Amino acid sequence: MNQHHGEDGVSPELTPQLFSKTMKTKFGWIALALLVTVSALCLAHQTAKSAPSSAKAAPASPSLLEKAEQARKTGDLPTAIRLYERAIVAAPDNEKAHNGLRQSVFFSEKNRVKAEAQAASSEKALDELGLMKKSNEAANVRLTAFYRTQMAAHPRVTAYRFYLTLEHAKEGEMKSELEKIAAADPTFAPALSYLAPYAAAAGDVEKERELYRRAAESQPDSDGYAYRYLATFEFGDQKEYRRRVEEYLARYPQSIFATSALSDAAANAETPEDRLAFLERAGNLPGTFYSPNLLALYARTDVHKAAEVAREKLKGAQASKDELSKMWVPELIKIADYYGSIARAHNLLVAGQLVEAQEVIEKAIPPESRNPNTFPKTNLLTEVLLAEGKAPKAYKYLLDDRQTIADSDLTALAVKIGAQLGQAEAQVLDEIVAADIARARQPDDFELEKIAGDGKVKLSDYRGKYVVVTFWHPT
Repeated sequence: MNQHHGEDGVSPELTPQLFSKTMKTKFGWIALALLVTVSALCLAHQTAKSAPSSAKAAPASPSLLEKAEQARKTGDLPTAIRLYERAIVAAPDNEKAHNGLRQSVFFSEKNRVKAEAQAASSEKALDELGLMKKSNEAANVRLTAFYRTQMAAHPRVTAYRFYLTLEHAKEGEMKSELEKIAAADPTFAPALSYLAPYAAAAGDVEKERELYRRAAESQPDSDGYAYRYLATFEFGDQKEYRRRVEEYLARYPQSIFATSALSDAAANAETPEDRLAFLERAGNLPGTFYSPNLLALYARTDVHKAAEVAREKLKGAQASKDELSKMWVPELIKIADYYGSIARAHNLLVAGQLVEAQEVIEKAIPPESRNPNTFPKTNLLTEVLLAEGKAPKAYKYLLDDRQTIADSDLTALAVKIGAQLGQAEAQVLDEIVAADIARARQPDDFELEKIAGDGKVKLSDYRGKYVVVTFWHPT
């Protein structure tokens, strides 16, 4: 599957260059696995009704789709693949069948590649990121073969052309191929939706919004296209945006994008109380196994609450039979252990067992997820050092923590301790920045294709300038 899907519902292409750089980020293997596979899950949960194509087919048999979904959820991937393929042949426009097939093929190849790797080296630990890459490549091969066969038999079916493009198009060719598909079938929602991020990357918000609007209007029952259209209003008038969020939630109360819509609203909330309210609504939605922002918010005032919620999410994922839910389990174990450790350390601090508290804190490992929350660890260890009467050491520890420079609460704590040590606020702030600069190192250089496909660009081309790098590539 030559793509991945982020929480925001946009589906960027997973290019080889992006993959190699993603390997070196802090996301960890579980995040990459989700990025590679969530696309199929998100779109597979959308309505079976899809945009018209050049050649119409009879509606897919509900029994075929239901059986395919059941086989996928129970892990019978060979059966799921066969049923999804039959559903696609019966109704090529059915997005749910296409994305169910792509997800099932990926997991099938992942299982095969993992078994082969284990058989070849039973004692050597598997490279999970390498496993994801090989699985993705193998899935591309299988899916390309299927879509080429269908395309040869039915060259006028837009859906076959679209999904074949996703699997085999080379970097730099994707945009032009998608534009051809959209021109040939102006109401084909998937192509319109995949073109929108190109407009966003070029700074053309109006065109991005127009493409998502057209996709949503051609598929009025699709919560996914409606969410992507909604997201284009996020940075406009906030009152209007929140109104649209509530309208979306009222229209699609069971949407898998409801969590994202509420999280987006929380990020733009005007008050801390509103932010918490939005995040709690998001975290309480069925099937929500990881609520990083909610856990981080709880951890600022009540780490015991964060630990409790993390444990509840872990239990939910462990009890689920869905493949994606089960993929969260290893990461959720780390998350629950982390917040649990911080909660235990807090109890030890309150009990005056400072040495024991410090030992627990130092062993607590923040999970390398999309939102590694080191705040409670940094904050609590600072409190322990202060309780031990070691203000200078606490101050130095804060300045050595990279999160301090970007965290208002930690910065305020550093200013407070600095005042105890006779330092003015301006001096403390200067020392925070100086400490961060001292930790800076030369990044590894890398090269990627330009968004327009008309050449390449290197990170080193921008030496001496401020650069923001996001490991994302649109399709």
